[in-house]
Amino acid sequence: MADLLSAISVLLVFLTFLLNGIEKDVTEKVAQRKPTEAQTDARKQFNNDTLRILWLKTFPVTLIFLVTFYSLLPKAIHLVTTSDFVLWDFDELNTIFIFIEIGLLGLTIFSITKAYALIKKYYE
Repeated sequence: MADLLSAISVLLVFLTFLLNGIEKDVTEKVAQRKPTEAQTDARKQFNNDTLRILWLKTFPVTLIFLVTFYSLLPKAIHLVTTSDFVLWDFDELNTIFIFIEIGLLGLTIFSITKAYALIKKYYE
């Protein structure tokens, strides 16, 4: 279990770094005003930039978060269903694993909402 937690923590460091990098791009793109329909070239460039950020940055990170969360979910469910709830003398590794899984769920939801914001901006 300790090896699994070490591997997950290294993966999460890199994923969080990637998410931080794309979050800035997504926030800037969502904050921009979309050019009017009269400005066809600018509107086409805006849509192309939005799709580029979505497919090359946001979608891969979201997919990795989703796959990582899903692959660890059976172990987390097993730990929750077989463990006893103890306030003082608990198993630290199992507890940290559950917290990591909850954090992965939060990061997955966050990255999905960022992808949704880009899709919404594209079809605006």
